[in-house]
Amino acid sequence: MKLKNQHLFLISMLMGTAIVVAPLVYYRLVHGRAPKTTTLTPDVEVTAQIAQRQLRTIQQAGYKTLIDFRPDSEVDGQASSKVIEREAQKNALSFFYVPIPHGDAVPEDAVRKLSEILSSSPPPFLLYCRSGRRATRAWSLAEASRRSGRSAEGIYQAASGTGYSIEDLKVSIKSRVSRRDAGLGNTKGGRSSGDTAKK
Repeated sequence: MKLKNQHLFLISMLMGTAIVVAPLVYYRLVHGRAPKTTTLTPDVEVTAQIAQRQLRTIQQAGYKTLIDFRPDSEVDGQASSKVIEREAQKNALSFFYVPIPHGDAVPEDAVRKLSEILSSSPPPFLLYCRSGRRATRAWSLAEASRRSGRSAEGIYQAASGTGYSIEDLKVSIKSRVSRRDAGLGNTKGGRSSGDTAKK
């Protein structure tokens, strides 16, 4: 029985679609999906724990610097900082390991190190931890400390978009911004991560 022209057309369309889609499916399986991110500034985004296979996708998404806040061996099966660093280097990504223990406290040395990274490393930045909470909290304090950082209100607004509360950090953020603007404290100059509300 001969196939009608309509059937032949449909079969050829399906085959053409399969030829286009199959490589994309294979790529996703091998390299993983791009992580779901939340934007803090035009140059800074946060995400949850990433996998080794996602590094190529992350690099292709345009990120230049990757910052890991999750301590190694926090849970079984978690990719270690060394594993991620090796894969990041293969994909021409700058990588920094700034571990912050689980909980509300953000160590001052982590804030200071992140401030330096944001001021001296190439953007855009992708910050990650287990869920993105520690990354958001660390960024809030670091941004308040940086000479070219956002205003306190700009920091509150940016952090609120992540869904993670920084209510308990507001006093510290305001104090840091005041000291920074008065030229006091250990603030670092350099690139602003984009306070569009502040001229």
